[in-house]
Amino acid sequence: MEQPRTKNVIRNLLSAFLTGIIGTLLPFFVRTYTIKYLGSEYMGLGNLCSSILYVLSATDLGVANAFAYRLYKPIAEGNKEEVCRLLGFYKRIYLAIGLVIFCVGIAILPFFKCFISQNIPDDVNVYLVFFLYLINTVISYSVFAYKNLIFSADQRKDYESMTTTITFGILYLGQIILIRMRLYYLSVCLLPISTFICNMLRNWIATCKYPDYVPRGNISRSEATLLKKDIFSVAIYKFRDISRNAFDNIVISTFAGLIVLSNYQNYYMVLTVPVWMLSILYMSILPSVGNFAVSNSQEEMYGIYKKNTFILSFLSAWFAICYCFLIQDFIVVWLGVEFRLSWTAAVLFSVYIYLHGEAMNIKIMRESIGLWNQGRIWAGIEMVTNILLNVILIIWMGVEGIILATILSILLISIPVENRIIFRQYFEGKGIDKVKSMLINVIWTVCTAAVVGVLCGFASHIQYISFVYKVCVCMLIPPLSCMLCFYHTEEFRFVKDILVSMIRRH
Repeated sequence: MEQPRTKNVIRNLLSAFLTGIIGTLLPFFVRTYTIKYLGSEYMGLGNLCSSILYVLSATDLGVANAFAYRLYKPIAEGNKEEVCRLLGFYKRIYLAIGLVIFCVGIAILPFFKCFISQNIPDDVNVYLVFFLYLINTVISYSVFAYKNLIFSADQRKDYESMTTTITFGILYLGQIILIRMRLYYLSVCLLPISTFICNMLRNWIATCKYPDYVPRGNISRSEATLLKKDIFSVAIYKFRDISRNAFDNIVISTFAGLIVLSNYQNYYMVLTVPVWMLSILYMSILPSVGNFAVSNSQEEMYGIYKKNTFILSFLSAWFAICYCFLIQDFIVVWLGVEFRLSWTAAVLFSVYIYLHGEAMNIKIMRESIGLWNQGRIWAGIEMVTNILLNVILIIWMGVEGIILATILSILLISIPVENRIIFRQYFEGKGIDKVKSMLINVIWTVCTAAVVGVLCGFASHIQYISFVYKVCVCMLIPPLSCMLCFYHTEEFRFVKDILVSMIRRH
C-alpha cells in the first residue's frame, strides 16, 4: 500500500502545482491591471468582498476535511452503500450551508458600506459588487460541491486540480481582457459563471469515474450526531483560521480605507505564493496520511509526522527567508516605491510565513487522525484574541500591528495548544522530541537567514541587478545550508528518495 500512497501524493502534488501556477500568476496580472487601469480602491473593494464572504463560509475547508475523513474507511473497504449514504448526508449539509450564507449575506448587504471608511470608487455600486461575490460563494456550495469529497477520500485531488486549472485559467484571462477594457462589472460577473462551470465539470468527472457513488439513503441518527459535532468543531477551527487574514482585511478597511487595504494585500498576495505552495503539500498529503492513519500503528504514523515536519519546516524557512530579503525590491519593480510598506512589515510577514508552515504541519496530523473536537475552545480563544489585538494594534502601530496580532495568536496559542493535544492524546511520550526538533529548526532558520542577510548586503546599487543577485542568494543558500546540516538524517534521505523517484518517473 505504501507505493500507491506515494504515487498518489506525487500525482496530487504535480497537478496541484500546475493549478497553483495558474492560480498565482494570472491573479497577479489581474491585480496589476486592476491597479493600473482602474485604481487601488477597486482592488481593495474586491479584497473586502472576498474577506467578508470568507468569514461567512467558515465551514468550507474544515467541513470538507472532516467529511472526507469519514469516507476514507468505506472507500478503502469498498463499502459502496456506506459511501452513498454519507454522500446523501453531505449533499444536504452543503445545500444548507449555501442557503445560510445567502441569507446572512443578504442581511449584511444594506450595511456593506459600514465596512469602508474611505476611498469608495465613485462610479461603482458597491452593493451590486458584493451581491455578485455572494452569488459566487453560494454557487460554490450549492452546485455539486459534495462530489469533491470523493476525489479527496480516494486520494485523487488531481481531478479537482485539473478542473480548477481549466475553468479558472479561462476566468482570469477573461478578467484581464475586461479590466483592460475598463468593463469592471463584467469582470466581476465572470466569477459566479466560472464557479458554476467548474462544479458542473467536477460533477461530470465524478459521475464518469465513480458511477456507483451517488447520494442516496440515510445515515443513522448516532452517526449524524457525530458528524454534526465534527461540523461544529471544524467551524470553530475555520473561524480561527480566517481570523488570521479575512478579519484583518475587514479591520484595515474599516479603520484605514480601501487604498491602504490594497497596498497591504499587494504584500499578502506575494505572500500567498509560499502559502499556496505549502497548501499544495497540505492538500496533497492529507488524503494519503488520513488513509495511512486508518490502517497503521501510531509508531508508524509518528515516522510519517517526522518526515512531514522536516519537509514543511524547511520549506517554510526557505520561503520566509526569500520573502524577507526580496519583497521590498519586488514591490518597487512591480508597482513603484509609493506602494511599498515598511521594512518592519516585511519582516513580520516573513515570520508569519514560517509560523504558518508549522501550524499547517500540526493541522495535517490533527485532521488525519480525526481529532476534530479537541482544543476547539482554545481555537475560539485564539480567534477572539486575534480580533481584539487587530483592533488594538492597528490603532497603536498601523498595518504592522495587524500582522503582529496574527503572529502572537499563532505563536502563543495555536502552536503550543495543538501540539499538546496531539502529543497527549495520540503520540504519547514523544513531546520532548518535538520540542527539540522545533528548537533545532528555529536555530537553523535564524542562522541561515543571517548568512543570507550578510550576502545580500553586497548587492549592487542598480535596482534590477541587485534584485537578480538577491534572488540567486535566497534560492541557493537555504538548500545548501539544509544539505550541510541535515544530510545525515533519515528525513533528508526520505526527501532525496522521493525527488529521485520523481526525476526517474518523468
